[in-house]
Amino acid sequence: MNTYELIAPCHFGLESVLKREIYDLGYDISSVEDGKVTFVGDSEAICRANINLRTTERILIKVGQFKAETFTELFDNTKALEWENYIPKNGKFWVTKANSVNSKLFSSSDIQSIVKKAIVERLKEHYRIGWFEEDGDSYPIRVTIMKDIVTIALDTSGDSLHKRGYRPAAGKAPISETLAAALIMLTPWRGDRILVDPFCGSGTFPIEAAMIAANIAPGMNRKFTAQKWTNIIDKQLWYDAVDEAEDMINLDVETDIQGFDIDTKTNSMVEYGELPVKKIYSSYAQRFYDKRKFTDDIVGVACYSDGLEELKRKLSLQPVYNKNIVCYLAPKGNGFDKPDLNCTLTTCAFYNAHGFYVRIDNYIEKLPMFCASRYITYNKAWTERARIMKSADGADRYYADVANGKLAQFLLKCLLFTCLEMQNHMRTFAGSDGRFYRNELCFDGTNGETIALRDIKGLAMSNKEKELLKQWETVLCLAKRTENYNPVLTYGVYQIYVELDTSHEEEGTTVWDNVELHTALAGLKTLVKEYYNSEIVPVLFEYEYLK
Repeated sequence: MNTYELIAPCHFGLESVLKREIYDLGYDISSVEDGKVTFVGDSEAICRANINLRTTERILIKVGQFKAETFTELFDNTKALEWENYIPKNGKFWVTKANSVNSKLFSSSDIQSIVKKAIVERLKEHYRIGWFEEDGDSYPIRVTIMKDIVTIALDTSGDSLHKRGYRPAAGKAPISETLAAALIMLTPWRGDRILVDPFCGSGTFPIEAAMIAANIAPGMNRKFTAQKWTNIIDKQLWYDAVDEAEDMINLDVETDIQGFDIDTKTNSMVEYGELPVKKIYSSYAQRFYDKRKFTDDIVGVACYSDGLEELKRKLSLQPVYNKNIVCYLAPKGNGFDKPDLNCTLTTCAFYNAHGFYVRIDNYIEKLPMFCASRYITYNKAWTERARIMKSADGADRYYADVANGKLAQFLLKCLLFTCLEMQNHMRTFAGSDGRFYRNELCFDGTNGETIALRDIKGLAMSNKEKELLKQWETVLCLAKRTENYNPVLTYGVYQIYVELDTSHEEEGTTVWDNVELHTALAGLKTLVKEYYNSEIVPVLFEYEYLK
């Protein structure tokens, strides 16, 4: 296994904390400089460092270091590096960032351009080709010049490591997760002591403290750029690193972490109370995904996140078509990082293939995964973002109760929610393969009964369900009056929203073309939220879809 010099950048002044973390992982430090620690490790070290280090911003593979005072020296020395050992023929590579301090070369854009050109020339000679498609995996490059000494490195992390995966969006003036962890580690605090944050804001200090106390690795619930670098890192090493991190978690620890803040509406102190933490043992993909293949599966088309056919991007897998396919569901990840991007429901396969085909014979029992993935959209408090995750730990009980009919009405409620929830991006469209793909998870019966309309008849309707369907009928009626309405199509909520709820700008103000339709959609969204939290969420927690 190859050995690399790995660079771990950090906040200035926190080098000693990071150094101690790296030592604790079992690696030798080669140098400590202002704002970074360099250590020696193999491919396994890259995985373990990304997953376990709390105080570094990213993990870089040092490709080379040299002195350059002119752009010619920069080009020649960059070209002399063995880039073919890192970047494959179809690799997508670019200089994401170039910094220069006290150096003769200071133009970031010029540095980026010249380094990129030098790498291209090197790879041209090695691979004996004149043009690079760059349609493969990403290999971002970072360049730092300090006192004319150039350091060039590959970024293995992608998004900065302060993005742990438990906070989809930043609040007002948030403290960096890496900085919060470092400050805690600089204090004498340990998990068996009390920690009080009187101005907790979005709760970064309490969250990081809880993770430290339970020894939960900060990178367990996110992805890294280098996970796709099979030419450098065997994929199994990532799985092994995660397994190791899971084994180190200690949920038996008893700790007292208190967070307070000011309620701006009442100008009073707010205590969020105790936040129970439980271990997650299995993911949706492990227990709930339907990985069956059928002998009559044939080549189909794939969709993008907008629900229409993907015709530009490279597909991860060959899409499949079968009359028994209802939709494609991709409820990615255990956390809620960017929930609108990481939960996808489309008519055909999703282009990056991070999900599974939902078939007619079991489609309804798979819907709770979609429902659970919408949780953080309707429950946005930091306490929810921090501690609620998706799991499949209740799978055995769930499957048993599905089989004995105990959950029949709940599953129909999930069907109702799914058909009326905006993140259901199923759309009706004509595919490039000549097939007409219809949205079957909607309640538009204009062109014949959909699967959803057929099965929802089994739901014992309460006033809540009747009100929802009445509002939907209002939306559909108003949609049919719009100029862009196509009577050939079968419309779901999302397709109405993106195709018929149009607007234009007048003097910098958005003006809705169909005010009644826009208002009706907003009303439906409010009802859907209320229904979800009252009728769906409690059962999701009962069966540990949410934990």
